[in-house]
Amino acid sequence: MMELPRDKYLILYDGECNLCHSVVQKIIVYDNKDVFRFLAQNSEKGQIVCQSYGVKNTLESIILISPAGETLEKSAAVFAIASQLPKRFLWIQCFRIFPRSLCDRLYDYIARKRYFWFGKSSTCLLPTPEIKHRFL
Repeated sequence: MMELPRDKYLILYDGECNLCHSVVQKIIVYDNKDVFRFLAQNSEKGQIVCQSYGVKNTLESIILISPAGETLEKSAAVFAIASQLPKRFLWIQCFRIFPRSLCDRLYDYIARKRYFWFGKSSTCLLPTPEIKHRFL
């Protein structure tokens, strides 16, 4: 099993998705507590981590691995990520009033349309030297 940073959440994302790149950039900006690390699911390391944690690597969902090793996907991952961000992201938690199945269906709809709406990048995000330590 690949060694993951202690006391950090690992976000596995679609490295070719422009929406995903934008979300990762926003999380980095607002991650004042420096609790998140990032890894593209479609990278070699990302595939190893997915396999090690028994997670399907379909690129259809963001995957969050907690410091305790718990894996979350889809809306559960979004809610957990938002809970670690500043209060301005509390509005996301309002969606918890809906059943998880409904939130996951909305997540799936956006995931299916993300390339059409936001495009697909043929290259991976290259982090700047200031944020390079946040990527595995």
